[in-house]
Amino acid sequence: MARSERMTSVAPTRLKYAREYYGLSIEEASKRACVKPDALAAFETGNEFPTYPMLERLSELYNRPLLFFFFQSKPPQDQLLVEFRSSESQSGRPLEMQVRMMMEKADWYRLQLETLHADTNTVRFFALLQQNQVETDQHLIQWLREQLDLPLKKQKTKFRRANELLEYLRDKLYQIGIYVFKDSFKADEVSGLCLYDEDYHC
Repeated sequence: MARSERMTSVAPTRLKYAREYYGLSIEEASKRACVKPDALAAFETGNEFPTYPMLERLSELYNRPLLFFFFQSKPPQDQLLVEFRSSESQSGRPLEMQVRMMMEKADWYRLQLETLHADTNTVRFFALLQQNQVETDQHLIQWLREQLDLPLKKQKTKFRRANELLEYLRDKLYQIGIYVFKDSFKADEVSGLCLYDEDYHC
């Protein structure tokens, strides 16, 4: 197959879905993937089709395998896409692509936890709260410090570096059903996120 040959089996709806999934405009996606805006718009309507190198660049940008773009069926409803829209609605501003990618990665961590602990009894954070009758914010703060063995004085004097405190907290939070993963957001307005799950909180 010549690399200049047009990939006429590509599904236009999936190209559009993949772009919108990360909240990219035609102009942003075309710039990142080195595809002309008019051409990208035409790919998404089925009036034109990308070459293999173009599709490779779009596949890399959208973080999707090449095969994804050849299925003619409608992409399944993605719960994360619902979460993206909900977050944007609450904050009143669009989520950056990098933030969406980190939310996707955090959800992947959650799925891996489900697999790793499929045959074991896991600590459920909300169940602990109910058992200890933690009902108010003030009670929650006190209860958390007790669970983490972290009175304010210890927090101020024992840990000289932020990384030391993070490692300590990661271990303690794991014991009460909260899983902490460290990563770089590379986004100006967001420094962390939390996913809620019936069993796993990341």
